[in-house]
Amino acid sequence: MARAFLQKRWSTLLGSVLGLTCASFLFAQVFDTKDIAATFDREAYIEYKAREFSSINDLICRYEADLLWWMPLALPDTDRGWWKQASFYSLSPFNPAGFPSDFVKGLVPVTREDVAVYPVSITENFFTRYREICNANGALIASVPPPARYNPRWFVYQNYPSLDSWALSESRKAEIIGIYDQARLTVKMDLILDDELVTLIMRRSLLVADAQAQKATDDVLARKGGGNELAMKRSLTAASNIVVDCVSLTNGLTLQISYPNDFTNRLEIYAGSDLLADTWTLADTGLLTAGTNAIFWTDTNAIAGVKYFNVGDAQTDTDNDGLVDAREKRLYHSNPNSMDSDNDGLVDGYSGIVPTNAYPSGVTTNGGPYVEGELTWGTSPALFDTDDDGMSDGWEVAHGHNPLDPNDPPNVRGTINYSGGQTGPVIVMAVETSDSW
Repeated sequence: MARAFLQKRWSTLLGSVLGLTCASFLFAQVFDTKDIAATFDREAYIEYKAREFSSINDLICRYEADLLWWMPLALPDTDRGWWKQASFYSLSPFNPAGFPSDFVKGLVPVTREDVAVYPVSITENFFTRYREICNANGALIASVPPPARYNPRWFVYQNYPSLDSWALSESRKAEIIGIYDQARLTVKMDLILDDELVTLIMRRSLLVADAQAQKATDDVLARKGGGNELAMKRSLTAASNIVVDCVSLTNGLTLQISYPNDFTNRLEIYAGSDLLADTWTLADTGLLTAGTNAIFWTDTNAIAGVKYFNVGDAQTDTDNDGLVDAREKRLYHSNPNSMDSDNDGLVDGYSGIVPTNAYPSGVTTNGGPYVEGELTWGTSPALFDTDDDGMSDGWEVAHGHNPLDPNDPPNVRGTINYSGGQTGPVIVMAVETSDSW
């Protein structure tokens, strides 16, 4: 009832709302309460209005700024192919008077939090390098040419200025440029008109006020790992995926990690400093999710240098080898669908997890009931012969040798130079002592 009345009042009053004072007065009239002006989040309104778009050029400038934020977080897929990754939708006020009429007519409204917004996505075309703006239906509504003397490889050269001097094949160089190509990132924005922005901030302000009035309940939820989820902004893809929804650089780098409402597994976070090396370390693990659909995680050292983050499920182990899928992909580069990725007879995870009846050809020691594991022995789940001595890791474990020692068992490696006239195979015999032939 109040909302319907509010909308009716706006149809005649908001045309004259020129600033925050008028907006607060409007709500005071609508809700007929002395506290409404104090409840309205003035700082949020001022902050949003300071970023209001007045033209397509403003929109493109924001797109370029967002690239700098999101490119370090836009991980390549496991095949390092040419792909698209989208940021979450950021709320962006705009004044339609400064935009072309075709652009405004092409906008398609959707409802979020009971207000109308106009989603747009901006992507750099791989071939033309035009910045293409699409509406909520994916239809192209504007295309902006790149700046004069634009270098489409600016991001890769910003990170690797000496790339051209590296001894790389053309295919490898093209792969690197593809990984760091800003055209792989789609920046999304929710454009919103001023009257709808006022409504949205007021609704959020009332929710916060209500939450503060029930602080005791919130404290109980917080102790259980929950808290007030109403303040969190969730992307639509979080309904079915684990998603990094937003980033903050206050007292370190804080990630908001969202996931489906029914997701209860723990999470872990991986950190890296170079996508080309594809090397990750475990930054944190065991993050609780039960009873929530989003959590915050802060890395207080993130601003010390460039870092990339990835979030994984800390419990799902598809092949039941004792090594969770996310770690197989990021930490060990093994196959999460095969319990023995390198086929050396050792399972990818730890010893004592996989019974011999689940992997009959696996390596055991002393006739034990379980297959030995790579991580127990310190070998690589992705390497058939970790110490590169010519014998598989599994064979060495089964025969009592050290799979990390290239001289155990004793072996000979080298190059044979022969200039004689004989043909056929050359047999090399090696012994540990001169009298043991």
